[in-house]
Amino acid sequence: MHGKYIYLASEDGSVKIAKVKKTKIEYVRALVKVENRCLSLEVITDGVSEKSLVKQLYAGYDDSSIRKWELSSGNSLLHFQKQSKKALKKSGPCYIWKLRLIRGYLVAGDS
Repeated sequence: MHGKYIYLASEDGSVKIAKVKKTKIEYVRALVKVENRCLSLEVITDGVSEKSLVKQLYAGYDDSSIRKWELSSGNSLLHFQKQSKKALKKSGPCYIWKLRLIRGYLVAGDS
């Protein structure tokens, strides 16, 4: 959650955004659905306060991929695989359970 908005990683592969009001939670939008489950999110803000705007976010998936999404357009700006297809077949799936931005570096906790 950031400010009045909740960002939800969904099992259907989408990222959903909802706004928290006094008596209810209101659905705002969803980013494009991908074919794998979304397991983790990290928001990128334009400042450090609760009122700063979230312009982009990173999402981690169950196929070892991480995507960077731009919220204004809903487009994926960056997509990369932590594991090659060959390594995926050899050792099995790698799940991106946690994402964290630390001093401008994206750190992924995976299995």
